[in-house]
Amino acid sequence: GPYEFSKIQHVQDLSGEHTGAVWCMKFSPCGRMLATGGQDKYLRIWVLKDAYYHFEELIKKFNADQKSSPTPSQESLVSHQSFEESAQILQAVATSAGPFVSIPYRTYSGHTSDLLDVSWSKSHFILSSSMDKTVRLWHISRRECLCCFQHIEFVTAIAFHPQDDSFFVSGSLDGRLRLWNIPNKKVFLWNE
Repeated sequence: GPYEFSKIQHVQDLSGEHTGAVWCMKFSPCGRMLATGGQDKYLRIWVLKDAYYHFEELIKKFNADQKSSPTPSQESLVSHQSFEESAQILQAVATSAGPFVSIPYRTYSGHTSDLLDVSWSKSHFILSSSMDKTVRLWHISRRECLCCFQHIEFVTAIAFHPQDDSFFVSGSLDGRLRLWNIPNKKVFLWNE
């Protein structure tokens, strides 16, 4: 019939990184990265093996562009992988059995409770929401949190605006939907 499930097979197991429940996962719009989060408070970004070098080049270019017009805030955000980390990930790119590199491309810490939702922008920014009542903003070229948006209650759902990366919407246990302006770090509109 039209729904042929007999050929489904287990391709890869990405266990051994997350501890506890994984509450959320989303593919990037390009389909080459996967963000996962949950009980252990970490946001992890996984990359397809055949896209690893593409992202390394993209990030080099992005960081070169940033350095041509540095601002104090950007300068402090530039951080580099240690030689050991680079060697470890290159080894994983070469030896991973499945489609994904077997160790995360990025592991982001900052949330103090379970991650509940994650959202990608077209330009590889990532939002994560948590039971710690915050939304955090990340970018794959950076190792630290770029911005934190405080809420009154658990933030159960988030989504980037589909056309404009500078806005996102958040849903919270307080029953409010908030439209945030990222550059201004302020709620632009809200609705009960």
